[in-house]
Amino acid sequence: APVSATDLYEQYISTDRLHDEEAGSDEAISYWLSRYDSQRDLARFALDLFAIMP
Repeated sequence: APVSATDLYEQYISTDRLHDEEAGSDEAISYWLSRYDSQRDLARFALDLFAIMP
């Protein structure tokens, strides 16, 4: 059965998140790559944002 949006949100808010002092671009990219299998849509979105030139 497909996972509901609510379930995906609950899964996301229950995971460890980077703190501001850890949030350099290399660490953030590694963070989302490590979550690609468990949070595929959100990780893909986040990684797409990193691909945009500043």
